[in-house]
Amino acid sequence: MLNAAVAAVLWGSAPAASAGESSAGASADLGVEEAVPVEKWALIPMFSFSSLSGRPSWEEYDTQLFYKIKPNLTIGGEVDVRNRPPAGTDTLYSALVSYSPWKQLEVHGEISLGPNVSFSPQQIYQVGFELRPLSKVSFLLDYQHFNYHTGQIDQVKPGITYWFSDETFFTARYAHGWAFGDTQYDGFGGRLNLGLPGKRRVILGYWHGSDPERDIGVSNTIAVKGDAYSLFFQQPLRRNLDLIVGVEYEHHPHSYNRTTGTVGFSLKF
Repeated sequence: MLNAAVAAVLWGSAPAASAGESSAGASADLGVEEAVPVEKWALIPMFSFSSLSGRPSWEEYDTQLFYKIKPNLTIGGEVDVRNRPPAGTDTLYSALVSYSPWKQLEVHGEISLGPNVSFSPQQIYQVGFELRPLSKVSFLLDYQHFNYHTGQIDQVKPGITYWFSDETFFTARYAHGWAFGDTQYDGFGGRLNLGLPGKRRVILGYWHGSDPERDIGVSNTIAVKGDAYSLFFQQPLRRNLDLIVGVEYEHHPHSYNRTTGTVGFSLKF
């Protein structure tokens, strides 16, 4: 989802500052004004390989394409191919839009469709917003609806981001969900996005609890609780080309462990 934090990674800018403040990097993200020209397109292909304890390995090929129609309006699409033997291979197609009606607010929506899927949701609907009333703090709220063959899941994810600078920020989120009409679950976590010299970036993440997005492809997903850790590094190769590498580890007691390696790049043009 292209909220302000994601846009900061793509175009190197933070959400708009509070009313009355001037910040070229901040205003560029929510698109009120731009101090310098920015590229309108961003292409992000990624490949992931997962090793699971006691289960066959997984592979995932994900490609995202974003287009900034104007400074405060971005659209995007995604093709996500998931290979989960022995269940097979699912493909999800997504479309999203991100719009900033005014300086402190970004709203977004996304629809994902999975025709002929075996283990993934048939549809995912998501809407949300990010509000930055203060120069250092923004608030997030997302609602997600998942349609599976076996039933439906509804999830709300409030959050808060603290901006140390336009390049470095920390986001904490909580999730509460209602699954299949008879189960509720919770999760919480955080992510530190650290801007480094030379436009390099390190992203550290942690999540505890249940998460239907994370556990897609595992039977009895909501019952699978645990801890997930992630580390990603973004290294510029050329002016508009970045290399992205990462590793994730999930520990689910009495169920399975999963180690994932990811490699990809971000091309802006």
